[in-house]
Amino acid sequence: METSFKAVYDKIKENILLELNLPEDKNFIQHTNKFQDQVKSLDKMVDISEKQIRNLYFISSEMIQAVIHNGIFNKDIFVNGIKLFYDDEKFYLLSQNLMNNEKIQRVQLKFEEVNSAFDSDNTEEELTIRYKYKLKNTPMGKAGVSVGVLDLARRSMNKLLYDFEKIDDQLSIFSIICTVDNE
Repeated sequence: METSFKAVYDKIKENILLELNLPEDKNFIQHTNKFQDQVKSLDKMVDISEKQIRNLYFISSEMIQAVIHNGIFNKDIFVNGIKLFYDDEKFYLLSQNLMNNEKIQRVQLKFEEVNSAFDSDNTEEELTIRYKYKLKNTPMGKAGVSVGVLDLARRSMNKLLYDFEKIDDQLSIFSIICTVDNE
């Protein structure tokens, strides 16, 4: 049985370790640097290896970039951001941003395409093949969502959970949960 976004979110929402709100003023560097420094210092908060810290750092960087480049910023409606949760077994990175409803179907197809690699007998190899193919065959400016989503799946080695919460006819909150197993 597939784990749903809502089930995981309900399980983790009280176990937040770190939070990054990306304000409408677009002063991202100051905010992201502080968050990334906190990720680098996770070993002071929980039992975690240096390898896991690097992995979580990379995943959070990828998610931050996705929110900055693809999110719509309007603090009166929603504040885009990233949160890191922990529940003794796993780390969960949650990114949330406003997006245009017209993009939902395209984004959903990309996530389903990436998650289908987990149906393979060798998920790691399948994700690597898809990643290299996308890098080689997609024009530089067009790679965006596919390569980034593949990278998240390759780093986490778990299906990516996602959700679209419709706000109105034009906007939704797009959420992604990237799960990283504790070693």
